[in-house]
Amino acid sequence: MQLVNSKNQFSGYVVVCNENVYINVATGLGFNRVFELMKNSIKRLTYKYYPMLESFEDAKQEVCLNVFEGILRYDPNKGASLSTFLNIFVTNKMNNKIRDFSLRNKTQFLTTVCLEEFGGDPLYKMELKKRTECWDPKWKNIIFRIFVLDEKISNVASDEGFTPWGLTRAIRRKLNEARKM
Repeated sequence: MQLVNSKNQFSGYVVVCNENVYINVATGLGFNRVFELMKNSIKRLTYKYYPMLESFEDAKQEVCLNVFEGILRYDPNKGASLSTFLNIFVTNKMNNKIRDFSLRNKTQFLTTVCLEEFGGDPLYKMELKKRTECWDPKWKNIIFRIFVLDEKISNVASDEGFTPWGLTRAIRRKLNEARKM
């Protein structure tokens, strides 16, 4: 196997669905063939995730973008075929997107939907603010980074000394406490 690797821009033969395909990341050579061979996987992943996104086209576009990103991040020295890597990579990226979307929607319920139910009453806005006033600056910063700055939970978790799963659970507890006040 010939491999030229320069700052994650490699060219060489990779295995996609049991077929050897020559790709060149710098020029995009072979990408079309990878997408052709992966079309069944792309369709399967699109059908799996489209109920959670706006539309089927949005889901397909998101899956295809993740396939493209996966091709660019693929490391043939790790021993996995490109198709196996792409299936795992895209599934993980889509799960993260759905998880972030779900958690963000739950928080928006606390602020936006509730305000609409109560007619946008300024007193209710003040009540929401009072519910979070008792939080220490660390938690306010975490919530701000995730929901306002749109940072990834994994990045915030590593900065704050949590695992991504642990931070998600802790945020849920904090939001439940705020709802119960």
